Amino acid sequence: MRTSGIAGLSAPQLGVSLRVFAIQFPSKRNYEFPLLYEKRQMEYIPLQVWINPQMKILDYTKVTDEESCESMVGYSAELPRYTKVLLTGLDHEGKEKKWEAKGWSARIVQHEMDHLEGKFYTDLMNPETLCCVHWDAVNKMEGRIFTTYMINK
Repeated sequence: MRTSGIAGLSAPQLGVSLRVFAIQFPSKRNYEFPLLYEKRQMEYIPLQVWINPQMKILDYTKVTDEESCESMVGYSAELPRYTKVLLTGLDHEGKEKKWEAKGWSARIVQHEMDHLEGKFYTDLMNPETLCCVHWDAVNKMEGRIFTTYMINK
C-alpha cells in the first residue's frame, strides 16, 4: 500500500474470505493538493489494520465526491457517502479498538466496508459520472497507452 499510494485494501480484493482491511492516508497529499485536502476534509491516517470491523453511522448527512478503486484501475466515479462513522473492531494484535472517522476518512472506511459486504463502488455510483482518469494521456498518445495493475517499485 505504501508503494502504490492506495488508501485501503481489503481481504476480499486479494481473494481472501476474511473480514479484514487495512487503510492509510499519507500526509504528503496535504502538500500536493492543499485546497482539495481541505475541501474534502482529508487527514493523515497512519497504517491501520481492522479485523472483524463494524461500522455505525454517526451523521446521516451524505456528501457526493469522486472515488476510485484498485480493483478497477484507471476509472473513477461520483457517489454519496456519510460524513461521519464509528468503526469498531480488532487491531493486528487482536486488541479491541474504535475510531470516529469523518470527512474523507469516513469515505475510505465506507469504501472498505463495502468490499467486506461484497459491494463495489460501481454498485453505488452515479453511472453518468464513471470516467477514465487517463483521457489526457490517451489523447496525447493517440490511444497508444498501457495501464498496469502492477505496483511500481
